[in-house]
Amino acid sequence: MMNHAPVVELQIAACRALRFMAANQPANKERIRSRSGVELIEHVRRLHIHDVRLVEATDKLLGVIQNDYFSSDSERMLRYIVSDLDQHARVLQTTTQNLHLLLHFLSKSEQDLCMMMDEKMKAIDFCMHAYTANAGVQEVICNVLIAMIRIYGPHTLQEFFPDLLELVSTNKNEHVRDANLSLLFEMVETMLKDPDPPAAEEREVGVQRQRDVTLFSLDEGDADTVTDTIHDIIDKMRKYKFSPVVQEAECSKLKELSLSSRWLQAISSAGGVEATMDALSVHKEERGVVLQACWTLKHLTYHVRNQELVLDANGMRLLLEVIQLHVEDANIMEHGCGAMTNLLYKSGRSRRKFVEEREGFATLLRVVDVHAENPAVALNAVWAVSNVLETNETYQVLFVTMDGVHLIFMVMRNHMSNLSIQYQCFKVLKNLVDSQQLRRYVGLARYQDVVKLSMQRHQENSMMVEMGSAILSSAQQET
Repeated sequence: MMNHAPVVELQIAACRALRFMAANQPANKERIRSRSGVELIEHVRRLHIHDVRLVEATDKLLGVIQNDYFSSDSERMLRYIVSDLDQHARVLQTTTQNLHLLLHFLSKSEQDLCMMMDEKMKAIDFCMHAYTANAGVQEVICNVLIAMIRIYGPHTLQEFFPDLLELVSTNKNEHVRDANLSLLFEMVETMLKDPDPPAAEEREVGVQRQRDVTLFSLDEGDADTVTDTIHDIIDKMRKYKFSPVVQEAECSKLKELSLSSRWLQAISSAGGVEATMDALSVHKEERGVVLQACWTLKHLTYHVRNQELVLDANGMRLLLEVIQLHVEDANIMEHGCGAMTNLLYKSGRSRRKFVEEREGFATLLRVVDVHAENPAVALNAVWAVSNVLETNETYQVLFVTMDGVHLIFMVMRNHMSNLSIQYQCFKVLKNLVDSQQLRRYVGLARYQDVVKLSMQRHQENSMMVEMGSAILSSAQQET
């Protein structure tokens, strides 16, 4: 990037490569930062500010780096976003990208970001006026305002932008025929009309506001209160179906409640599975929503009834599609593959649905390949593969022809001390003992050594010893 800054195609390729490395290995984010990578990316972005493809590539790279980057450089990054928004406010595509970046920044940051309030509100004021008729821009602005109200409170916003409520009402009338956008404007209006202003000292710039505390202070002994809260969450998800900010926040609440098996039935009875699936379907490209929705589904699908509800909502295809879209994101893969594992566990209907999706198996193997060094992702992906292969000869043949055996041995070598991963890998190989290719692999000394080392490491587990012996025996049959 440094030596060939003027060459656009090379810069785009470099941004994509860095994004891939940063998404898969958190340590790479720190390496990028330590070598002034963020400054270099910003320099390249400014140099080619009129090239839409490069701006998009740099924004996506910054988005990945920003997942845990806000804590040390939040003010500098916020100044960069706001100044760029102000400088290019009259360019529709760039404005939309910067608004999305601002939304991402506000939604993910845990820092106190009350700096530059005047500049932010001026930029939003201009965009609300300049793009009044543009539903896409107005939708992003609504979500930005919702995120800002959550951070700063409604009264702080109106101190910097006294006409905000009036402008929101005006723009809502402009889009009265757009039901989804009208709901978003209505939510902003409701949040801005909070009748109880905070004390003066709480309104001072620099005071971080506490968010969403009511849910986590619930007394779980009061079943009626929790049930009412579940209904409120799901009602809000239905009402603001097209707001990624609302969907992410409410899915996160369902995720916390679904940790307790006590509330799984109440959540499913209230329509929680369908609401979560809707959030995933509508916002499948929004990382925050997808992560929380997959995490929630992983918890919900521990219950057999909920597995059926997910399948009824075309959940198998949707989960595979989401996994394909976010295959580079380790966190999403961990929970998405976790939900897939639950669906495929001893469920004939789930496995039939999986078989109907032609790209399903290739998708799981792609996850194993990309995240072979990540123990949480590798475990869930291999576990899902194991559930698919069980008693399915067609997929056993397909697995072998797609070089799946090599991937399994690679995962075993990477996580030799992890009993759970070794157990699932052995289960996969055990299902393939009649495969000629498996016999060839195990017949090679380096692969035999992997199996033997795993058996030695986990010799106290009788199942591991039994499965390992069966796998090694298959090599003797080949010879």
